[in-house]
Amino acid sequence: NTDDHALAQLNRQAFLETYVDNFRIPISQDDIDAHFRNTMTAEVFSQKIADPQQAIWVVEDTTNHRLAGFLNAGPCFLPHSDVCPGADGEIDRIY
Repeated sequence: NTDDHALAQLNRQAFLETYVDNFRIPISQDDIDAHFRNTMTAEVFSQKIADPQQAIWVVEDTTNHRLAGFLNAGPCFLPHSDVCPGADGEIDRIY
């Protein structure tokens, strides 16, 4: 599926721009590679797209038909006493 590959690529690019380039957080290349393998693969996005409890909205640049941004929302997994599992949701990623 081209959507899951495009989302994975955009997520990796946005992560690097945000945390490494802009915030200058010192993250080793090994840690970045592991994070990408575990959370930012096409397979991960394919599962999110197929999951009825998840939603992904995309922003497309109409000049080149490429993804320019996305938002992923789904169940809330925050470890907080006010969270009601199964009822509360959260924005997981917004780039």
